[in-house]
Amino acid sequence: MKALLEKINTVMDLGAKSIMIAMVITITIQIAMRYVFNSPLKWSEELARFSYGWFCFFGIALVTYDRAHLTVSFLVDRLSRKIQYILDLLALLIMLIVFILVSWSTILLPEVQGNMRAYSLGVPFYFLHMAIIPGFVASAIYTIYHLYQKLKSDKRGDS
Repeated sequence: MKALLEKINTVMDLGAKSIMIAMVITITIQIAMRYVFNSPLKWSEELARFSYGWFCFFGIALVTYDRAHLTVSFLVDRLSRKIQYILDLLALLIMLIVFILVSWSTILLPEVQGNMRAYSLGVPFYFLHMAIIPGFVASAIYTIYHLYQKLKSDKRGDS
């Protein structure tokens, strides 16, 4: 199971890095075209926007894999270990539910949005929203694994 998660995480990591490189190149070309050649590109802003959306959702998966989401723990740290354990389980369950519900509703977007297209790229807008699916599905898989590990540690008495 851990090997599969690491492979998924590698794909997400390579995807995020590739998207970031593409964004930097696109924006650099746009800056050069606008300020050096005085001839801005029409499609670069939309491509950067679409790329940023995909980058963010891949990043969500990467952060979920490492359990590195930002937390405000000054209050939780003062609670007993048992309550901390229960709150952590609850947080993981809520995350899992959100990941599943949002992924499922995103699958229905092409029907809802119809054929709305980005002006200069000409691609359907739902292509931007489809970034949710790989990011949140991977995050759901990671969350299931974290839940399993948490429950397994409780049985060993590690909570």
